Amino acid sequence: MNNINDNMLVQKCNNFGTALADGDYLPASASFIDVSGLDRFAFVIGVGTLDTATTFAVFQDTSATATGSIKAITGASQVVAATDDNKWLTIEVTAANIDQDNSFRYVTLKASGPAGSNDFACVFFLGWNPRKAPVTQPSDYAYAVEVI
Repeated sequence: MNNINDNMLVQKCNNFGTALADGDYLPASASFIDVSGLDRFAFVIGVGTLDTATTFAVFQDTSATATGSIKAITGASQVVAATDDNKWLTIEVTAANIDQDNSFRYVTLKASGPAGSNDFACVFFLGWNPRKAPVTQPSDYAYAVEVI
């Protein structure tokens, strides 16, 4: 990998300062991330303040919008305690764990448990080992400063 901008898909999955709600998809339905061109990916979760324990789980789907076929990826989840304020975690998955035989190729992170407007996290998606480079970054990726 020579640089992040060309070789790693980086996507912000929620807006800073927006409270989590039970059942939130990060990114939201209709914006699920296509991982068919990646070998590995991870969600990086920066926990803000939590009053409620929250489970973060990676889900897969056959489209970018939540369909009746959406399902969790086995083992790709973590419970974050209400006392884990200002900690961060990653959930990493290899593309081989996606049900590609049944046309699953989109992923999202689902938050379960937050109960009010006082539970916060900032979520980023990282995808690497692309099958084709350079990767196409999302439109909100504003700057790539490289001192190489």
